[in-house]
Parts: sequence; structure tokens; C-alpha cells
Amino acid sequence: MLRRVRKQLTCPRCDDVVADVVYVPWIGSLTITSVEGYQLTPSGWAVQLRRVEQDLALASIDDRAEAQARFDFVSRNVGEVIYDLRCRRGHSTLRTGRQITRALRRTPGRWVSPACLCC
Repeated sequence: MLRRVRKQLTCPRCDDVVADVVYVPWIGSLTITSVEGYQLTPSGWAVQLRRVEQDLALASIDDRAEAQARFDFVSRNVGEVIYDLRCRRGHSTLRTGRQITRALRRTPGRWVSPACLCC
């Protein structure tokens, strides 16, 4: 029987549960299911880069800093698969599959915040 790691991801802004995660280390399987019940599919960095470039171009002055941070994140993670984790309150957090699996292995307890996924 393969050992599975099961945890819940929480929103770094409001601490609501964003998704349930199952990771099987031996085969490297990562399954992320939203609280609504659908499986999250990662995007390639190129798709995300196009999205964040559009967001940056259309961002108001108030939203520009967040749009720039998202653009910088994708630019730093070229070649990675990227998950867009969204909570019910509309907050969005970008993280790579590698960051999520690292946090699942290192974080004790049942909940993992994407705020700690970048370390």
C-alpha cells in the first residue's frame, strides 16, 4: 500500500480552506481538489504568463502591485507547472507544484497555508 499525505490548503489572506490535497510521494502524484469538489489542473508557465500580462496591462493603480507580484512570480518559475489557488472570497494565490509538495512534506498538522509554500 502506498503511503499518502492528505492535507488541506488554506487561503493566506482569510484562512478559509481552499482545497484538499493528496500526495503520494513514491509515484509523485499530486491531486488537488477544490472545496467545491472539482480537481484543480495546473497551467504551464506560458499560459499563466499570458494571463498575468493581461492582468497587468488592465490593472488599475490600486491593483497594479498585486498584478506585478503575480507577473514576477510566473517569471521566476519558468518551466514549472503552476496552480492558481482561489478561495470562495475571491483571493487568488499562484504556487508551483514543487512548492506545494515541499510544503506538504514539511508542514506538520492538517492545514497548509500557501503563504508558507514559497519557502
